[in-house]
Amino acid sequence: MRRLLLFTGDREWCRHGAERLLGSWSDCLWLGSCTDSGDAHPPSSASRFLGQEFNAVVYDMHAGFNPDAFGAIAGTIRDGGLLVLLAPPLESWKSFDDPEYARIDTWSPDEHRFAGHYLGYLRQILLAQPDLPVIRQGTQDPVPAFSEPPPREPRTTGDQQAAIEEIIHTARGHARRPLVMTADRGRGKSAALGMAAARLLTETPRRILVTAPRRSAVETLFRHATEALPGAELIDGNLLQHGDGRVQFLPPDLLLRSAPQADLLLIDEAAAIPATLLKGLLLRYNRIVFSTTVHGYEGTGRGFAIRFRQTLDEETPQWRELTLDEPVRWQSGDTLEALVSRALLLDAEPAAAASLEGIDPRSLSIARISRSGLLSDRRLLEEVFGLLVSAHYQTRPFDLRHMLDAPGVEILLARHGSSVGGVLLTVSEGGFDNALAREILAGKRRVRGNLAPQSLGLHLQDDAFLRARFRRVMRIAVHPALQRGGLGQRMLETVAQSGDADLLATSFGATAGLVRFWRASGFTPARIGMRRDAASGSHSLLMLRALKETANPLQLSARERFDALLPLLLLSELEELESDMVCELLLNPEAAETETLTKPLLERLRRFTEFGLPLDTALPELEALVRHAASRGMLGRLPSQQRALLAGLFLQRQRPQQIVRSLGISGKGEMLSLLARAVDELLPSSPGSG
Repeated sequence: MRRLLLFTGDREWCRHGAERLLGSWSDCLWLGSCTDSGDAHPPSSASRFLGQEFNAVVYDMHAGFNPDAFGAIAGTIRDGGLLVLLAPPLESWKSFDDPEYARIDTWSPDEHRFAGHYLGYLRQILLAQPDLPVIRQGTQDPVPAFSEPPPREPRTTGDQQAAIEEIIHTARGHARRPLVMTADRGRGKSAALGMAAARLLTETPRRILVTAPRRSAVETLFRHATEALPGAELIDGNLLQHGDGRVQFLPPDLLLRSAPQADLLLIDEAAAIPATLLKGLLLRYNRIVFSTTVHGYEGTGRGFAIRFRQTLDEETPQWRELTLDEPVRWQSGDTLEALVSRALLLDAEPAAAASLEGIDPRSLSIARISRSGLLSDRRLLEEVFGLLVSAHYQTRPFDLRHMLDAPGVEILLARHGSSVGGVLLTVSEGGFDNALAREILAGKRRVRGNLAPQSLGLHLQDDAFLRARFRRVMRIAVHPALQRGGLGQRMLETVAQSGDADLLATSFGATAGLVRFWRASGFTPARIGMRRDAASGSHSLLMLRALKETANPLQLSARERFDALLPLLLLSELEELESDMVCELLLNPEAAETETLTKPLLERLRRFTEFGLPLDTALPELEALVRHAASRGMLGRLPSQQRALLAGLFLQRQRPQQIVRSLGISGKGEMLSLLARAVDELLPSSPGSG
């Protein structure tokens, strides 16, 4: 079994105690503390060591406690090994000035201090461990005698071998039968992917593509593939060449855009890749293996299962599933694994579906809860965080600490009895005084946090946004049993009516469905990111809602600037934006009320559809019709192929050849026929009507 040992006291005393204990041990990793032999690694570098093995890891809490790093590094310790935690005195944990607070600090006009709730929670979890040795400075606490674990020969578990065979079967067998492989940390799924890729390349030259949220996530995969292929050449860390065969890594967004040919696609840490990207890859490639962690800090397999299982059932109903249970580096029932899981809430689950099924979402009570109140009820805390994890693919253990400790965060819960049906997290932003607002606007200052006011103030060059008080929605989650019942909008209304802010803001990876949700809640687009996020494959979108009459001009000016800029962006940075997103962003019923289509314009369009006139005879009229239809939401009612054609041709000015290729149609003739049908659908029934 693996063990945890806790030294508490000042930093130097703790460090010397760990050095005396581990002086003769080999393969020890130090995080956050210097040793006599050299510098340790910062906690932020912990992910670099995923896939490696150590006899002992020393984590110095004096350098800051990062829950993500703690979880990642605990998984590198081999059976019989030791995790040594160097910590301040136990009684000071809640008031400890943790360097990690810098990551969640934010400027505020109000006095604030960090709550310290998370370290108090962690202390409670650790001290509840009955066999945890605690060595306290100034006491005679004995240091247990630990023996360095003996060298261990690399082994392949039975679960891993079964996984390798299933991966190979996916590559050789029938197309459109993807494999979904799930496991907790330390079960060797990435190694199995690498070993299977190597076996496939020894059989015959193949092109195997690999993707993951980031390159470091597949380090283990490439290492095992390289070790199993003598003579193979690893080029730039992303391409493993073996004769005419290859294993190549590409980020998910680049992979989807470039769509290179492949005999097999391996997707590691799939839970941390948004479902929209995964669906695109599923439709593009015939042979895919999805591998994901059930509980972890790269995303969540439970969220993946909830969001993506329906897509698999619809698109590839003969998909297969495999679970790896047997640990590779340690024994089943490992006490350190269980302790880390409790400390980071890796096993937190939402409320049982049965407790909320058939419940009218309008009947749930909605109220704020303090963070101390949340911590006083372990079951409630688990349901809240479990719901956030299942709803947001990027939720990590550090988000638990942020929720419990960050300044300005408020938690709103929707509950049926004791069951949590909805969670809404917001943070206060803005409220800069005149002097600071001017400095920010002039580019002389940039304060921590405050995403919405700083982004909009600089973008619109208006210090009124910097002086206004915002409440920004960080997370919103509704239990699957209650979705599409208006509960999310009810929670937003509760925040809107609280009266403690001028504007409500939200920033998210934009999809058409999410834009519709926020628009229905009174928000309008204010700013869109120029580049796609590498993991989500989406552009970030900032939306606003005025909460006070005095803030209406701010929402209006942001919307007017957005509307003026969007047509230009669609011709440049956003030329590849999905057509359904284009339609959602151009929707503007207020502006559409003042627009009409003239009788001559409509007559020319009818001639185009009825007589098959050349495209250039009606280009201005066609563009006017499409923009008119987009502002009124009419494009969204068209079939997807017609919508993509109109958006690409007239709103994004794509070349006809590019559109023919993207739509998969035979040529320009079919494109014109499709165009005529789409225009006919949009034309009003009587000439001259607007």
